[in-house]
Amino acid sequence: MLFSRSSEGLSNTHLFYGVKVMVYIEGEDKPEKYDKEFYKIILNRLVGIDLNKFEIVPLGNCLNVKERYENIVSNNITNSICVIDRDYNFLKESIIYNPDLLKFSYGYSWESDFWSDIIIHRVIEILSGGKISNLSCFSELMSNTKKSAKKLSCYDLISQINAECVLDKSKSSFGVRLEYDSSIISLISANEIKRIRSKISSDVFTCLISKQIFKEALKASSQKLIQGHFWQKISLVMIVQVLKIIGITSTTISDQLIFNIAQTLFNEDIDKFLDPEVKDYYLTNFQIC
Repeated sequence: MLFSRSSEGLSNTHLFYGVKVMVYIEGEDKPEKYDKEFYKIILNRLVGIDLNKFEIVPLGNCLNVKERYENIVSNNITNSICVIDRDYNFLKESIIYNPDLLKFSYGYSWESDFWSDIIIHRVIEILSGGKISNLSCFSELMSNTKKSAKKLSCYDLISQINAECVLDKSKSSFGVRLEYDSSIISLISANEIKRIRSKISSDVFTCLISKQIFKEALKASSQKLIQGHFWQKISLVMIVQVLKIIGITSTTISDQLIFNIAQTLFNEDIDKFLDPEVKDYYLTNFQIC
């Protein structure tokens, strides 16, 4: 963007768009990407800000957004804000930033906030014609799967700190086998957790720093610890697996179809599908104008 090449250009970008506030986020500005739409719905439908008062511009990766934030701060620009994924920033208590100019997703990323239990349940309800009411263990299945995914995320966190990586981010399921295990009512079996744990070198578990970080990470909510893309894949698989459990196996249902249904639900009634603490967070922290 040419406006970003000078402080004057950056401070006047909002005039080009005819808005009061510029909002810079992570992600790509493509129709198939939901990043921009998610924050548009948050600001407009939840917070209640008119669409003609803000413009959202995706800048790609987190480093690009952080660089934009630094330019905004150094040039005393007050009509622009930046939004980044929370990532593991909750573990970095020493981070210093201007909360009026830099915002974070509530969970690890927007996917963590989007895929709530209630939206997963509603998508299954739609695709099953209401037959999910026959499944009495849905809440237990969600809870157990979150606990297992959180444990794997803790393992991955301490492995990254020690220059290892137990979760394969190049794969949609992060290299984790996701399949319903009726013995523990979870999509992640005990054997799968052991397999992932076995990838970590023994030195990591004896490191005092790693032990402390692992301990602190376990205190965090699964929403803030499980990486967004991983949780999104778990959510998509959860929907398909539950449909199989209740006997809906005749039709192949694509991830895109599931996502399209979920987006429609979220866009039409965000109040219903955001968890209460997530809703309160955005209402409190995203009053940008």
